[in-house]
Amino acid sequence: QWGNATVADASLRGLAAGLVLAGLTTVGQLPLQRLGVSGPSGFQLGPWWDDASLPGVALVLFSVAFTLYFELFGRLFLLSAFARRLGKIGAGLLVTVLTAVLFFPPITVLPFGWSLPFWLAWAGALTFLFLRFDLLTTMVASYTARVALGAMPFLSAANPSLELQGALAFASCAVPLLLSLRHLGSG
Repeated sequence: QWGNATVADASLRGLAAGLVLAGLTTVGQLPLQRLGVSGPSGFQLGPWWDDASLPGVALVLFSVAFTLYFELFGRLFLLSAFARRLGKIGAGLLVTVLTAVLFFPPITVLPFGWSLPFWLAWAGALTFLFLRFDLLTTMVASYTARVALGAMPFLSAANPSLELQGALAFASCAVPLLLSLRHLGSG
């Protein structure tokens, strides 16, 4: 049921949080360039995307699958299981570290050791969203940030077909909000 204020609010929060997370991840790399740290776009694409005939569709499908797995297992299951023993804050810290290392976010920089701060920040932000708001907010934020980072190379490809693929993938981030838009602010 997408037609209610709870879904609309969570979708808007998740979309905004995902865009902020992707933006901060990108901007966070800029001062590190002076230290020789770089984030090659090929690392964000994965090893098989150049073989996909529709890379935007592949990005969406990949992101949906990974978001479901990472957030349902990483936040919902692990956080709930550890919260009984460690409390909310202790579980949040542990899950942040575990999900940063096990489910590393879609940002990898070189030298590789510089990736860990990005992964911890990413996992910490999503854990915070889950603890502060809800699962839908977290899932939409995770999906949006993942797609935004993955679509950037397509959007700047100087190839109309790839640019369209990136734009369509990027637009998919707003689908939960668009499905519930008329209920935004009604609850």
